[in-house]
Amino acid sequence: MLSYKAREKIRNEFVNFNKRHDTKVYPNTEEINNQAKPDNVAQLEYKQPRTVTPFRPETENISEKEVYYSGKKKISADNEELLNLDVDVDLCVYCIAKRNIKPFLLFSLFKNEYRDHYLSWLTISAKDKKIEDIINIIKTNIKGDVNNVVYEGRYKHGERTQLWFRCDDISDTINSGKFNDTQFWAISSEIINRKKLLTFSVNRNIIKFFLENPDFLYLKNNLGDIYESPSIAYYGNHANRITFTANIGVIREKISARFGPHYYYGDYTTAIEYAVKNSNTDSNRIVPTEIAGEKLIINDKGQFSKGGLLRSVVFLGNIILPTFEIEKIDDSWTFKGDSIVSRSNQDKEDSNVLLVLENFEQQYPLEYYYIASGKYFIEKNPNKVHVD
Repeated sequence: MLSYKAREKIRNEFVNFNKRHDTKVYPNTEEINNQAKPDNVAQLEYKQPRTVTPFRPETENISEKEVYYSGKKKISADNEELLNLDVDVDLCVYCIAKRNIKPFLLFSLFKNEYRDHYLSWLTISAKDKKIEDIINIIKTNIKGDVNNVVYEGRYKHGERTQLWFRCDDISDTINSGKFNDTQFWAISSEIINRKKLLTFSVNRNIIKFFLENPDFLYLKNNLGDIYESPSIAYYGNHANRITFTANIGVIREKISARFGPHYYYGDYTTAIEYAVKNSNTDSNRIVPTEIAGEKLIINDKGQFSKGGLLRSVVFLGNIILPTFEIEKIDDSWTFKGDSIVSRSNQDKEDSNVLLVLENFEQQYPLEYYYIASGKYFIEKNPNKVHVD
């Protein structure tokens, strides 16, 4: 984990650059490392914490704005202390994250160990249970510190009874996720578009619910305007650099990068390939063979001693869709759009995806993971490689 002194140096570097420059030249990993003092550099590398406090850019305080959950109007509010329900109920828990330049929704999903690790609502028997009892169950099962959980009412979807709860903003810190975690926070696009979180599929009944009830997918302001729904992007690198990136966010690439000096992510498949072996082309991903006596690359294939994966919320805005075959385009695309989404094969949905963000503030690190890099070389298929 970064020392406090080193983290503050890098934070200030980003804030000062963003304030001073309209140019396309921003600090990258190499420049920041060269400017850091030697006693700080040694502490950037090799303690791998399970929780970090991320840097957030200075923005207008969203928490003071009017932000409404569109789905709340469809929930039947009741204040019954005892639910009087002799059935199983789905516990639908959402959170409004307000730490970024734009608010966004997070939904609490649970991994079903008996159904191929599908993600679904937490389901319990409501018989003889009070609201307070169910809130305690939610707090016990959600990872991290959730102090405030509020019951908002019930909703009937087909034969299923849903109980809806809102919890505090959980986006103050970034947790290190694990394969064996039972609970995950998902955004709308993971549920509806990708239908996956990491390698875990979302239960088809949840997808059907949101498709039939799209109001539950959106946030609105006090004028009724819908806030942009973000997407999920992944970034892969050596485990030690992922810890660094989770603190700060992905660093801007050099001006010689394929789509200019911006912020490069990928889909899960693309990021896994970068998470397990060294890159010979992308300047911000190149990892030295050894630092302070510790081997980071363990063979001539470029295999990392330990891989890392960052899962971030990204706001794409207006999207440019170039073909993947284009080797390079000039930076004029930023006058037409806010991001680039490029597929290796436009005709296949499962082809590799490259995402490029124009601005630093469009990214929001959500969770990071460690990966045993040897899995990739055994499986030969990135989609079969899962986090530790």
